Amino acid sequence: MGDPESGSYAEEEARRLWLERIQRAAQRAQDDLGEPTDPIVKELTSDLEQLAARLQRELEGSPNGESGASSGIS
Repeated sequence: MGDPESGSYAEEEARRLWLERIQRAAQRAQDDLGEPTDPIVKELTSDLEQLAARLQRELEGSPNGESGASSGIS
């Protein structure tokens, strides 16, 4: 069996990579769309930004990623 700490590290690293992708997507959407007039597009870009902020808080809140485990994000 693997070391539990290495599993936690791998999970945290996977979450960080996912966060980076979400942040890039949110930034790209904002750059490409500017200030969209379509309410659905506005909501989507807002949701991306909120998701990225939530993931960032979870990753910063616990050095071993435990706080992210209850979020349902994997």
